[in-house]
Amino acid sequence: MKIKLLLLLSLLHVSVFAQFHQKDVWGKLLRLSPAKAASYSVSDLVKAYNAAKHGSKSNNSSLRNSSAAPARVIAESYYHYNGSVFVPDPGADSVLYSYSGSRGGTPLTAIQFDTEVTQCTQTGTDYSMYQQTYDAGNNNIYQLLQYRDSISNVWVNSTQQYNYYMLPGSYYLGYLEQVWNPSTTNWQNVQKDSIYLNSANNDSVALTMTWNTSWTNNTKYLYYYNGPLMDSAVVYDWDTTASTWSPTAKYLYGYDMWDNIDTIITQYSDSGWVNSQRETFVYISNGIYTSELLESYTGTTWANQYQFLYNYTGTHLLSEIQIPWNIASSFTWDTLSKYEFTYNSDSLPTMQTDYTWSPSGWYIATDNFQYNYYYQSTTGTQQVSYTAFSVSAFPNPATRTVTFAYPKQNSINIGLKDVTGRTVAFQQLQNSASATFDVGQLPPGLYLYDVTTGTEKQSGKIVIGK
Repeated sequence: MKIKLLLLLSLLHVSVFAQFHQKDVWGKLLRLSPAKAASYSVSDLVKAYNAAKHGSKSNNSSLRNSSAAPARVIAESYYHYNGSVFVPDPGADSVLYSYSGSRGGTPLTAIQFDTEVTQCTQTGTDYSMYQQTYDAGNNNIYQLLQYRDSISNVWVNSTQQYNYYMLPGSYYLGYLEQVWNPSTTNWQNVQKDSIYLNSANNDSVALTMTWNTSWTNNTKYLYYYNGPLMDSAVVYDWDTTASTWSPTAKYLYGYDMWDNIDTIITQYSDSGWVNSQRETFVYISNGIYTSELLESYTGTTWANQYQFLYNYTGTHLLSEIQIPWNIASSFTWDTLSKYEFTYNSDSLPTMQTDYTWSPSGWYIATDNFQYNYYYQSTTGTQQVSYTAFSVSAFPNPATRTVTFAYPKQNSINIGLKDVTGRTVAFQQLQNSASATFDVGQLPPGLYLYDVTTGTEKQSGKIVIGK
């Protein structure tokens, strides 16, 4: 599931193995849960780490959404190019977000986040729902993932996670992950992470344990500092045969004049530490870098792999270009792809478009993608308007029931009509984020629906079969 509240920097920049460990390390640096860290690319995590001032304090609220933003995301839609136009992609994620209530504050000032956020995701005919709960300090304290059972049309538990903090200060101290066992109808332990702080309240040790009738060591991270900045992180795996910790990976960090991370060297353990890859970032100002270079170590020297070029207007990322190193033929840089971003008047991203390179220039090729983001405005303490109103109807086609999901509304009307315009079902709801219709008795065929609020309306089509 793609969870992208603000800005997507797209493709994985490193190998799967390295990316996993890199995200795990960055997630621990930022005191993020694994679920949240997994939703960020390495570039995102570097930026977030720089913004968080190198682990001096947890920054969970700003990573979830900007605390100064005058709007909050309510939907994401995914499209692919079919050769002539962008069309909805049934095989990719489209997401709806609902919130527990309104937010306090005014635009461009601190805004209090809701205590609960729900994300409903559709990937093809599969549906998932991700619910998050926050405390008064905007810390994510609980996460619940459920899937839609296509036969019974009910939400089924999958995983849940409890996150722990040291207050005051909101320092992340770890998590407990559990999985739902449908046979015993209860939650079972899977994994837990415990973070221990040094005297400066920076991470010193992070211990991950897995459950198998009892808690067993799995992975350990040790963090080392040069003053306030992290100098290195060493990863150990638990050797069950020898009952001891075995070093597996090491990360070395360099910083620029603004104390932004400008170098990451990854090493692996093989009778000593051996270089594996190096990432280098070039900044034009504090927190804003225009290029990223990824290199692998050949045994004697660093060899090019990828470079990424970023173009900004102010702090707005306008484009990202990915350029792989051509080893097979000419040993030159080959332009591969580009992502362009657009923003609304609130400086929030509204669209990400994928482009392909040819000798004649950039163009949109078949199966290039486009993301669209929709927001709900907040001025003062009340929800006031939508920049877009997004409704999801599922399953489609339907046989027994159809559910309409939408951003939570004080009042909403949903009508279902046949092709002659005759209303066959209608519901008026209060304070609701979804509605389910029983369509099992309706004749098979094409039906039209209208979903309206006081100021918005969305219409669509749904097929009912047998």
